[in-house]
Amino acid sequence: MTPRAVGVQVRVPPRHCDAQGMMHASRPYEYFEDAFLAWLDDACGGYGPLRAAGYDFVIVESRCSYLQPARLNELITIEVRPISAGKTAFTIALDMKRDGATIAVGAVTYVGVRQGRPAEIPSAVRGPLGSLPPGGRGVDRVIAADLLSRLHQAQGSFYAGGDDARLRTVLDPDVRWHIPGRNAIAGDYHGIDAVLEYMAARRSLADASFRLHPGELLIGSQDHIASLTDGSAVINGVEHNWSTVGLYRIRAGRISECHLLPLDADEFDRIWQGRAAVGRRTPDACHRPGTAAQAAGAPGGRAVPGPGASGRP
Repeated sequence: MTPRAVGVQVRVPPRHCDAQGMMHASRPYEYFEDAFLAWLDDACGGYGPLRAAGYDFVIVESRCSYLQPARLNELITIEVRPISAGKTAFTIALDMKRDGATIAVGAVTYVGVRQGRPAEIPSAVRGPLGSLPPGGRGVDRVIAADLLSRLHQAQGSFYAGGDDARLRTVLDPDVRWHIPGRNAIAGDYHGIDAVLEYMAARRSLADASFRLHPGELLIGSQDHIASLTDGSAVINGVEHNWSTVGLYRIRAGRISECHLLPLDADEFDRIWQGRAAVGRRTPDACHRPGTAAQAAGAPGGRAVPGPGASGRP
């Protein structure tokens, strides 16, 4: 059974805003609680009947990531989606949106109580929760949004000429990065040093002009997420723009794998064809890590053995 989702709308009143006309950071939690009560009313028969039967729900964890500010008098929608359920506790995800664009994401975990003690989730609530895994084996949207935001910020800083310290805090040491096509950066990169070498090659090819423009975040099951991301760069004096889907795997709170999928593969190949490497790459080179830095002319580029490679020079 699919979990039951509910959406509620509210217009931001003056009392919820600061002097700049932006919603105060504490207010989304109030909206989340109101949205949860609306979910109980719509999907579970109402909070009142549950209280009358002796049940209540206590918050044990809540969190929110702020993506964009909500402003005075804006009409916002809060969408409620159950994402996990155990015997006595369940977690809901909340997406705060303005004109269809997500401006904040939250997650709240409730424990059912009866007579002051934890109690099994009542049947009136269990049904609308559907067949969810306990403990949220699916990726938490708040965690995913925060991790992708930190990754993109770290990449942005690095591609603009910064160091790799921030990237090392979000990438798993055994990270894998897969770039398709027949171009100067194509390859399967294994290990954090090889992945950073690939990113340095992109920075070199674009003369530090490469910029990321993140778009929609998609949440999958288990440990997978996807991000629709546009890119722009000035290469050899020509401005280029392209769009990709990044498919990511998360492990222990870090990015452990990425498959980059250009929406226009031929155009992506043309943009990232490289300098000295143009027209000289072999099909095998498209699958050997370490070739990106060499194609870009970056110093110190070294091949990192991929599957089936000996690693000998």
